[in-house]
Amino acid sequence: MIVSCPGCDAEYDVEPQPVGTRGRCRCGILFRIDPPPSHTRGAAPSERACPRCHALLWTRRIADVTVDDCAGCGGSFVERGHLERIVNEASAEREAALRACYGADDGTITPTSPIGAAYVKCPGCGGVMNRQRFLRDARVIVDDCREHGTWFDAHRLARALAIVAQGGPALGLRVAQDQKREMDAANEAQHRGVLARDQAFHAAQKARRDAGRKARRLLAWLK
Repeated sequence: MIVSCPGCDAEYDVEPQPVGTRGRCRCGILFRIDPPPSHTRGAAPSERACPRCHALLWTRRIADVTVDDCAGCGGSFVERGHLERIVNEASAEREAALRACYGADDGTITPTSPIGAAYVKCPGCGGVMNRQRFLRDARVIVDDCREHGTWFDAHRLARALAIVAQGGPALGLRVAQDQKREMDAANEAQHRGVLARDQAFHAAQKARRDAGRKARRLLAWLK
């Protein structure tokens, strides 16, 4: 099994090593080959490392989606297409299966602050992910890679699933439409601002030219 270092993407064959082994990459990053989370059955070791604590991620199939879980810090990584399916395609079977795995968050649990750096790297490409609100909801802060997927720190996936359930089918589409309307309005306001500045500039230029012509006519008359 090949594992990529989350820091420099160097690859290591960890197949001969037992679960629980710790390794240090030549770049200095420490990573672990941890066992799958206790609530995970049938999980397979992933080739990705946790962006938060650098433990090995474990992949499992839940209904029609795939999630990578970390045994070290309890976080989860959901690839872009699978997260879009969770958000936009309602499925009672999938919802029940995800709730059985991650629990039903009633909003009373306060997730602990994540360990490590404030900004983490995408397990897929190694690029620094954007830290933002999940579906514009301030209750869940996630780390997002637009190309590969979203990282949920411990307990945040359950809260995100609850938000999706409350929002109903196609919640993500509605949020995207709202964001597009806001962006269009912001672009229109910016365009109007540019036009107003251009008009003010040209008006000032015209006023200076008119003043210059008047001054020249006055000097010519005085001569």
